[in-house]
Amino acid sequence: MKKHSGMRPHDIAILLKIAAKGEKPWNMKDVSIELGISASEVSESLNRSSIAGLITKDKKRLMKSSILDFLEHGLRFVYPQIPVQ
Repeated sequence: MKKHSGMRPHDIAILLKIAAKGEKPWNMKDVSIELGISASEVSESLNRSSIAGLITKDKKRLMKSSILDFLEHGLRFVYPQIPVQ
């Protein structure tokens, strides 16, 4: 198993893109093209999300309740916003 190097902002965009597809089948190549992100970066993103428990180990199903928990409670800690003064 690869080391988890921390979530990146586009990891959320990739997960939300997959979630928006609903029950329709998807593959990494299509997600890559639709978001304008390289296929290798989508693959690495899905690896990070798998390690974090946001997508199954086989990278075929989202862990929807975990994603919702992360969006609701964790996002502000991972990507803190500092107001500009």
